Amino acid sequence: MKSITRQGVPFVAFVILLSVGGLGCAGPSTPLGAIWSLHPVDSVRRLIPHLFGEGTPRIQFDPPRQNLHASQTVRVIIDDPSGIRDGYGLQVRYRGQDVTRSFLQQARVSRTESSQRLVVEVPAVRLSASDDHLIEIGYRNPAGQFAATRYPSPVCRAFDHTAIRTTDDFRPDSSLLKSIEVISRQMGFSSAFTAALIAQESAFDPKSVSLARALGLTQITPIAETEVSGAFEKWPRYPGGHELPAPILKLLVMAGQIHAGNEWRLDPERSIQGGLTLVQSLSARWLDSESFSKVQWTTGDSDVEITRTRLVLASYHSGFLRVTRAIDRYGSAWLTSPELKAARKYVNRVFSYCDAFQLGRENEYENET
Repeated sequence: MKSITRQGVPFVAFVILLSVGGLGCAGPSTPLGAIWSLHPVDSVRRLIPHLFGEGTPRIQFDPPRQNLHASQTVRVIIDDPSGIRDGYGLQVRYRGQDVTRSFLQQARVSRTESSQRLVVEVPAVRLSASDDHLIEIGYRNPAGQFAATRYPSPVCRAFDHTAIRTTDDFRPDSSLLKSIEVISRQMGFSSAFTAALIAQESAFDPKSVSLARALGLTQITPIAETEVSGAFEKWPRYPGGHELPAPILKLLVMAGQIHAGNEWRLDPERSIQGGLTLVQSLSARWLDSESFSKVQWTTGDSDVEITRTRLVLASYHSGFLRVTRAIDRYGSAWLTSPELKAARKYVNRVFSYCDAFQLGRENEYENET
């Protein structure tokens, strides 16, 4: 790879513009805006692929979908069989806005020796889990060929059978990962989803104690424990544990007085089973709920399983009734409601973990030699 441009200006936000060569103002600030009006090659290619040969430019990302749980280097990779020449045009829009002349101040831009691949690399990109990020990339070469695409949001389906390929910076014990995989498979869940739930709830710490007096890997609260207790009547429960203040509860756990032998929520395997049993219960309630039919699937949520996963996670965090009220009041925009602000962040982070865990680094782009 040979470097074209590199400037070490600190990254402030992924509110980006790349303007190299002939692209000017993007025009109207609609969500799809001028990038899509240029020529939606990548979108149209998927609908009528026989019209496109191998000679048109393509855009991809590394990582392939947005990361909402950690800071990460993001690469925009342009492959152009006709060659990346001086005078190409590359444009990025954020939420429909053309943010010209800031991206190159934070990016390293390089192209391969064959000049058929352009890589734009931005270090330490952090996308807030509290928001949605509409990021659109457009490219035009001197021959007038176009490509345009969006940077996809993370994807997670709780009830798929997707394996764990990585745990990012977490280093859970291999026996714990094996338990997650086995129990998830037995109960009909994605292992990546289960690991993501645990990563968000407890960072894989089986002795985690929250201010809400939630315990263990899946952070079962006293209220949630009563919802699943019927399924596990013989599991041990510390006498009076539900009434203890959180600081006292944490002290007793740290001292070893409350442990996996006398409180099932501190047993890793039972915590996984209990947490997934709660997810199953919530999922069943949604499938039987009139509110489920009120959620109108948008283009981005046409996959019902993705939406069901969002509903279950929001309910796991904030409660079934609160999510139901949000749907009654806001319809398809339920997760953007003020009442579910914390749940929105929670859901997005779990989705991000889930997507990262199931993708691993397999989709990282390969350098052209």
